[in-house]
Amino acid sequence: MTGPVVGGATGAGPEEDLVDIEVAAAFLGVTVRWVRRRVAERAIPHYKLTGRLAFAPADLRQIRDSARVEPAQRI
Repeated sequence: MTGPVVGGATGAGPEEDLVDIEVAAAFLGVTVRWVRRRVAERAIPHYKLTGRLAFAPADLRQIRDSARVEPAQRI
């Protein structure tokens, strides 16, 4: 995941930096507004650094993977 980085590797593992809300929204394929709503509901993990929202790439991958729908029948 590339894009603007916020802060250091706080809680995201030594090699992963936190990303900003625009990168998070693009990765999930949703709008920034959608991400802000989920943050307000405390429905997705996030960090608030000096008033700015930041997200761990591992958390974003987990959110994306949890939305996966398996086919009814394997081919």
